Amino acid sequence: MNLNSPNLILDTPILLLYLVGSYDTDYITRFKRTYKYTKDDYEYIKEIINRAKKIYITPQIVAEVSNWSFEIDEGRIYTYMKTLVEKFKNYLEGYIKLEALLKNEELLVKIGFTDMSIIELAKNIDCLVLTDDFPFSQRANSIGCRVINFTELRGYNWFKD
Repeated sequence: MNLNSPNLILDTPILLLYLVGSYDTDYITRFKRTYKYTKDDYEYIKEIINRAKKIYITPQIVAEVSNWSFEIDEGRIYTYMKTLVEKFKNYLEGYIKLEALLKNEELLVKIGFTDMSIIELAKNIDCLVLTDDFPFSQRANSIGCRVINFTELRGYNWFKD
């Protein structure tokens, strides 16, 4: 799998890891939404993002990141949010109409609006989805989306020169 220069859609936990790490790598293991990740995970995600042509996010991802971000310690939230705003300026918004999200009601009730927006966006543009949600990655792959589960990337050096 070539991880150099694809267009990417970052699932919420992966994006949050990147944002928290960009703010303070020492906070990654102390924040309840990113504690399972390491500084090395952040560096790896950062390398993937730096090699991407474009990063896409959906309004649903933005909403989840925002909601989860306000769980950050009160003394840190202001400077963290400034980091978030600066990073978001570099991303493209992939808007999917509600009508499109509601088309596949059977899948929607299983995965929710955020994951459905990711699938619909990935189907509409040439994008690779990066997630750490195994059930989501399996469903998305089964309907033709290009998805990589971050957990499966750990331990491999995909960026050898």
